[in-house]
Amino acid sequence: MNTIQPTLADNDTETMQVLENICSKSDVARAYTLFSKRKDYAIFTEAGTGSRLKIYISDIMLVNAGIAEKEHIELVLENGEKHTVINYPLNTLLEVASKLVQVNKNQLVSIDAVNEIRHNLITLKGLFKNKPAYICLHPDFLSSFREKLFYR
Repeated sequence: MNTIQPTLADNDTETMQVLENICSKSDVARAYTLFSKRKDYAIFTEAGTGSRLKIYISDIMLVNAGIAEKEHIELVLENGEKHTVINYPLNTLLEVASKLVQVNKNQLVSIDAVNEIRHNLITLKGLFKNKPAYICLHPDFLSSFREKLFYR
């Protein structure tokens, strides 16, 4: 029986290739879904009402933090819906959402929502009733943004 070390490679694709050499593909896929930090959905607490929202992570296109209050974040979904939620840090969303990338201190954007990039200005696809939205890309987050965009 082969023993698998938890840190086989630096990224997920290399790890998957090494595991496929040792185990069957179905075993690897099952283990990856069980132990991966990535989730299909998350449960959020809505600000104001306190009700629970089940939102699919892949539907989140834009995240604005600290709009009304420091602990509030606004989620803009693929269908244009907006939800203000509480007690869900940006770092946690970054860990569980593979398509979200931080573009500045208070905003995350889905790679799928990016339409165009010019210098430090990102144009988003029509999230707001076919009107373009613009977001400033801070230089501190430029390298991680480029990496996510390149490896999407």
